[in-house]
Amino acid sequence: GKLIREYEYEKDESKVVEPLHLLRLDPAGMYLTTCANDRTIRLFDFYSGECVGKGSGHSELITGIAFSSDCKRLVSVSCDGCMFVWRLASDITNAIKDRLQELKNEKPISTTLENA
Repeated sequence: GKLIREYEYEKDESKVVEPLHLLRLDPAGMYLTTCANDRTIRLFDFYSGECVGKGSGHSELITGIAFSSDCKRLVSVSCDGCMFVWRLASDITNAIKDRLQELKNEKPISTTLENA
């Protein structure tokens, strides 16, 4: 394949970039969450690559992350035995919901060819 997008993970050159071990896209494919060995969750705009949010608090490696069905929250779980629920900014939630509605209203592309 061909590289179509690259994200700047850390802009501070003095920091060591931690390897990513987990990522998830939101249901509309607009935001990407990442987790690294530094136990920090980052939320990126999938199209611009801009980091729009960052959260930390787990004391061990994050092992799971998921968007809630209403797209208002992000849930993370870690080897420390804790589950955190993160509230997403309303503009992010609204953007996801608007895009999901657009996708729902789009007509499906026909997968069969009609005989001429």
